[in-house]
Amino acid sequence: MENHKRKKKLYIIGAGGFGRQLESYLDQHPKEKVDWELMGYIDDNPNALENVGSDYQILGNVHTYDFQEG
Repeated sequence: MENHKRKKKLYIIGAGGFGRQLESYLDQHPKEKVDWELMGYIDDNPNALENVGSDYQILGNVHTYDFQEG
């Protein structure tokens, strides 16, 4: 029987070198075998991912992003 529990939303705070390295590491895990879903980045610089090969985007500012439960 498969477990159909809801996946947690995962955000990377900071789109600098370490944040992008973390994205690369997380993307190596098969999506069906983890209990989280990578949503994107939270960064004060809305252009932090310009000219960077990322499948994700800047979702908001560290100080103003409205995180929801879950």
